[in-house]
Amino acid sequence: MTVYDSLLISSKLIRFESACTGNTFGDNCTSSCSCVHENTNVTSQSCNRVTGICECNEFWNGSRCEVDIDECAMETNPCPLASNKYCHNTKGGFNCSCLLGFTEEGEDCVETGLKCDVCLCRLIVPIN
Repeated sequence: MTVYDSLLISSKLIRFESACTGNTFGDNCTSSCSCVHENTNVTSQSCNRVTGICECNEFWNGSRCEVDIDECAMETNPCPLASNKYCHNTKGGFNCSCLLGFTEEGEDCVETGLKCDVCLCRLIVPIN
């Protein structure tokens, strides 16, 4: 026996199997998800099984999970300047690296004693 759920959308009763799989959704799981599967929470079922809305992972956005989120531009920078780190956005994530003149020691970056001209440093590492 197949278990069905139902959803009323625009006065139309849509019936769907509770266990849509294989990136399908909707009435009898006959519609295909249009998401960028590798950018979703679960690649084997990348969209909501009822509505077909893509369920993006934390690094992606957009109707198809095709827009990279710039974590470095967020209010809470994942690479705090207090630790002498700079954030570099990447597709689907970010990297932290030590500012010029600093080397990594554990979780922080410590000054190496390398001195540079302030103007030259600004060309290499953006200063906020």
